Amino acid sequence: MSTRAIVCSLGGLIAAAVVAYVVMRGLITRVPPDTLTKMTMEAIQERLQAYYLSTGQLPHTLSDLPPGNPARLSATVDAWGRSIGYKQRGKLVVLYSLGRDGKAGGDGADEDIFLVFDPSEAGVAGRFLSSDPGAQSGDSDVGLR
Repeated sequence: MSTRAIVCSLGGLIAAAVVAYVVMRGLITRVPPDTLTKMTMEAIQERLQAYYLSTGQLPHTLSDLPPGNPARLSATVDAWGRSIGYKQRGKLVVLYSLGRDGKAGGDGADEDIFLVFDPSEAGVAGRFLSSDPGAQSGDSDVGLR
């Protein structure tokens, strides 16, 4: 193979790498905040379930969790930079974010996000809700309303 062919091949590879980088960067920066928050909550769910399965109990706070897998999200803040809420309701766990406005309730980007799951059921996805699960029964110990 000639030097010119090698240089052209390397140039093509570098160009492909640059295009891939730009495309991936654009995709990553376009993840909507509510989707990013849900992804963070799902990662927290996995960490809480692993903690529960190894210790038989839940941590008192999310900051008591050991660091997560570096390849996954280990943050405990939502896409708006506020701490994700964490409450235990009987045998269930409720993770919540107050949305863009940081206030209980709201619509659209201001809508609250709740993830409810059983920590003993590893591998079972939680349920996302848009309202405080305790508010329907009048037993809102999540404390948002």
